[in-house]
Amino acid sequence: MKSKAGRERGAEEERAQRKSRTRSKWAAEEEQRAEEDGYQKEKQKAKGNGQQRCGERLEERAEGRRQKFRERETEYSFKGRGNVVLSEKGDLLGCHVRNLL
Repeated sequence: MKSKAGRERGAEEERAQRKSRTRSKWAAEEEQRAEEDGYQKEKQKAKGNGQQRCGERLEERAEGRRQKFRERETEYSFKGRGNVVLSEKGDLLGCHVRNLL
């Protein structure tokens, strides 16, 4: 049978070992979380860059369509009452008119 001092010393050593195991476990978990966060941030950054490039391509295509529309058609506005779209020749292509007359 151990003396009281021996039991206390053994208990303290056991507590210190448990504490160090817990700390190393927490450190490992923190390291893993930090690694995952870094991966997620990189993934998000790449996704953002992809969306930006995609948005730029969409904008380029939309600008191309707008340019074609400008080349083919001219739009006239009648004092906020509506819009009349005419071709270069003056043909009526479409209109949105409220109380024009």
